[in-house]
Amino acid sequence: MNMPNKQIFSIGVDVGGSKINAMLFDLRKNEIVRRQTIATPKKKKKLLNQLIQLIENVIAGVPKSRIAGIGLGIAGEIDFQKGILLNSPNLKFLNGTRPARTVEKYFKLKTGMDNDANCFALAEARLGAGRSFKNVVGITLGTGVGGGIVINGSLYHGAFGSAGEVGWMILDGTRTFEDLASEKFIKSISHESPINLEAKARRGDKKALKVYETLGTNLGLGIANIVNVMDPELIILGGGLASAAGLFLPQARKMAKKYIISPLSRRKLKIVLAKLGKNAGAVGAALLCQ
Repeated sequence: MNMPNKQIFSIGVDVGGSKINAMLFDLRKNEIVRRQTIATPKKKKKLLNQLIQLIENVIAGVPKSRIAGIGLGIAGEIDFQKGILLNSPNLKFLNGTRPARTVEKYFKLKTGMDNDANCFALAEARLGAGRSFKNVVGITLGTGVGGGIVINGSLYHGAFGSAGEVGWMILDGTRTFEDLASEKFIKSISHESPINLEAKARRGDKKALKVYETLGTNLGLGIANIVNVMDPELIILGGGLASAAGLFLPQARKMAKKYIISPLSRRKLKIVLAKLGKNAGAVGAALLCQ
């Protein structure tokens, strides 16, 4: 880490479709000092105003000289050269805007922005389940499927900034990884909410268990594709669906092993659950300042 002695904190903000999670993060101790969450406003001006107020709340009483910067994690594709949010699925009213520039201009603090799944992957790779590994792919399983690639502790963005968008792999005709391994899949095949279906599966309902087995099969196929292209040491699974991993992860591991081409990768690859919980996105955003 290369920063002046006084700059020991950063601000990490995870801007989601339903809530914004902001934190003051200690970069030396790698711990959350202060955190606050609000519901995500549904209009651009209100969101930006409340984002600024939220950051003011978490840095209250901390001199700016001790803050290395601010990191924003937002779902969607980003033009990293121009700092433009190109396409956010849950915050379409922000498309074409520069949220990081707005925050930087207001606070006079260096502000970075990255995809929320990238932030998740960065946090888990450096401080969570992947801290002992060099080549890591993080996958978020929730309403959709997101991904991030970390190589030697740094995010890999690709030539145009969209590396890691694993949810858009086509696995079955026109259906994507996201269509086949997310809450969207559960709802489409069972017409149940993930919470209700998980409860049924844990009670031994055969139909519910079959849905999770199929989801595990789909997840394993997607992971095999990622491994055959990227050859990571570790796959980290997070997101809302990870709480039900016991119902689908054994099948996912079985199917991944079946379709991974390299015998060495089949033997050595680890597929594990995330360790940092709901704060991983904001922690990863804070780490953008390192």
